[in-house]
Amino acid sequence: MEAVLTRTEQLRRSIIFLFLRLRRRHGFSLIYALAILVGYFGGLGSVLLHRAILWGDHFFFGVLGQLLVGVNHFRMMFLQASEEGHLLIHVLPHYRLFFLILIPAGGIMVTALLIRRFAPEAAGHGVPEVMVAVARNGGVIPPHVALVKTIGSALTISTGGSVGHEGPSVQIGGAIGSAVGQFFRMSSNGMRVLVGCGAAAGISASFNAPIAGALFAAEIILGDFAVSTFSPVIVASVIAAATSRAYFGNSPAFEIAGMYTLNHPVELPLYIALGIVAGFASLYFIRVFYWVEDRFEALKFHYLLKAALGGSLVGLCGLVFPQLFGIGYEPITSALAGRLTPLVLLILILLKPIISAATLGGGGSGGVFAPALFMGALLGDLFGQIAHGIFPMLQAAPGAFALVGMAALVAGTMRASLTAILMIFEITGSYEIILPLMLVTVTTAMVTHQFEPYTIYTLKLAKRGIHIGQEGDVDILGRLKVAEEMITDIEPVEVETPVDQILARVKTSKFDLFPVVNASHELVGTISFQDLRPILAEPGSLTRMLIADDVMNRDVLTVTPDASLLDALHCFGVRDVNALAVVDGSPQNRLIGILRRPDVLQRYRREVLFAGENTDQLLPDGGKNV
Repeated sequence: MEAVLTRTEQLRRSIIFLFLRLRRRHGFSLIYALAILVGYFGGLGSVLLHRAILWGDHFFFGVLGQLLVGVNHFRMMFLQASEEGHLLIHVLPHYRLFFLILIPAGGIMVTALLIRRFAPEAAGHGVPEVMVAVARNGGVIPPHVALVKTIGSALTISTGGSVGHEGPSVQIGGAIGSAVGQFFRMSSNGMRVLVGCGAAAGISASFNAPIAGALFAAEIILGDFAVSTFSPVIVASVIAAATSRAYFGNSPAFEIAGMYTLNHPVELPLYIALGIVAGFASLYFIRVFYWVEDRFEALKFHYLLKAALGGSLVGLCGLVFPQLFGIGYEPITSALAGRLTPLVLLILILLKPIISAATLGGGGSGGVFAPALFMGALLGDLFGQIAHGIFPMLQAAPGAFALVGMAALVAGTMRASLTAILMIFEITGSYEIILPLMLVTVTTAMVTHQFEPYTIYTLKLAKRGIHIGQEGDVDILGRLKVAEEMITDIEPVEVETPVDQILARVKTSKFDLFPVVNASHELVGTISFQDLRPILAEPGSLTRMLIADDVMNRDVLTVTPDASLLDALHCFGVRDVNALAVVDGSPQNRLIGILRRPDVLQRYRREVLFAGENTDQLLPDGGKNV
């Protein structure tokens, strides 16, 4: 085993050495070669997930459906019947409809069991977990998450779970990028970039939209448009799109029935109105989604019973509205073509967040990107039909509003305006619709932000106590730990030390905070310049009479080594102090170091500088010790 590991290590070092030589001679960086690798395998992972969903759909709604219900591919038949205004009870006998509930219930139960046993990180959307890995864990994602996420998401979606495959593709690609980075022992910055490359590959391959994939990774996952970060992401996104096209061709993700354009500037007020409506629809999506998911989490049932409940709810709603089954691309295509009635559109809009939350709350695996597109397309179609009813001479087709509505819901729920605009632009291939797209997405994002500071991704993390900023450089401190900057070479003051001895130490010390410990080295207080200033005006005899216990501040604000520097910076601001005591986090509160504010700010400035200008920071050990 050791010989195998040695050969693997030699291979790793040889590859890195080769690319470092290429870099010195030809300016070729290892990070770009790894971006190509991650882009290819990230795109391949998305292709595999898509194929697995198609195979599962054929089996569960084709082979198994014919066995249980007596109709082959009955989901497509139900969709057609629903568009024609018929309910399922008009298509099948009542007793056979019961089997329709069993398929999503069984799929979500198996998924919940699989994830709970093998990879709890694979539960839920996928995107928030990747965001945490990038912001707090140095880009580390366990490699087996990719396999479990693929199987779990394929099971959930192919059995009717009302979620998308884009979020899982992001997590699968991110896990692949992390695995590549871990193999080559990349730096923390390099790991982050490779995870971003994997995320971009997932979106790019899912939608055949390389520009949108790269922007999604930069906007949502990395929060960074620095050249050294964004360039490898673009490379990975392009490679992933090429990989996807090799399997599925160069067709758009959705069938567009014609070219939509802005016919006259008089239509712009209607698009602004759609943006406002979409803003409130985004709020409805976010809040209803998490309200339902929280209700599932509050249930004291066994997790398999929760899965059965969530799957049964999906099946029951699918009895009446089969458009809620699966990813939902068929209803989106119907909305773009204007084939759904206003009443059906309204009901589906109201139900979609509930059923998506029931799918994930029950233990299923899938993303919320596709549900947002689903709701946006149907909302835009409904708005367009109402607008045509009020203004019969309106030239813009309802499909144009549906297309713009898709971008609006992505911008409103995820604050990914650039991604939304360029994704729809790539799907349509038409520049003419870009003005309404820009106007609607900005309007929607503004309305949503007024009432909800979190996105559908960051709200999930905020509920766990994890706050990830969207401000780019500020979040650098959220990735760094107190342990990296704390000073451990300190001499604490014992609780019985005379004050005159403390004053003597102050004159020669580089610190302005002195932790006070007892005989067991437990932190009991601190002494700062502010605590000593009143004593300096007193006679010297008084300082000889007082001890540390008499003057120390017992209300101590501390941090632990695993806290982020961003959390520490907040603590500095709470008390307006320049140093914090670092404790081990045990009940004994043992002192292990000091963290100084100037050191934190200096680290921040250094990280910002290197993030924007030094690509060697992406390499193992900065490219020095390979």
